[in-house]
Amino acid sequence: NKSCPLLEQFLQVMNIPKDYVSGCKNTSYWRGNDVTWHIATKMDSEGHRRFIGNTQCLLFFKEPGSPPFSPIQVNNLGPIPQFFIVVTSESDKWRVGFFARRSVKSFGPQLPSNYLFDDATVLDYILTKVYNGYMMTRACPPINKLHEEPRKYAIKEFAEKHLPKSWKNK
Repeated sequence: NKSCPLLEQFLQVMNIPKDYVSGCKNTSYWRGNDVTWHIATKMDSEGHRRFIGNTQCLLFFKEPGSPPFSPIQVNNLGPIPQFFIVVTSESDKWRVGFFARRSVKSFGPQLPSNYLFDDATVLDYILTKVYNGYMMTRACPPINKLHEEPRKYAIKEFAEKHLPKSWKNK
């Protein structure tokens, strides 16, 4: 459960409260929105089971000098549409990379040609990408059913209450 100093620095840059106790619920704010972070290195096995495989976005922090990150590592996380962020530190800047499951269509913003971000820009870039990624995963099975089914029944109920009887069976 010990974090490297660079991870702790990155968590601060991402506005994650320094006094987090566990990895299960750490809330920060971005453009008026709550952002909940689940920090795997601070979770027990139950937290991993409940949160990591069931989330649509996973951010991996790679310590400098560690072995290269392999996307094969995410194959065991289940069938839900997910996208992934890999962050590492490089010369006092943050190198950021993105990839997604095949079911998730491409989404912006595109990485700039020199994609090393400083502390002032990395938060906004990552969270803009996360927001757009969530919008794309909502259209992918099986997540899309969570959004379509309730609306389908609400529309049907509305039609039964408010449409003329002659229109209901058409």
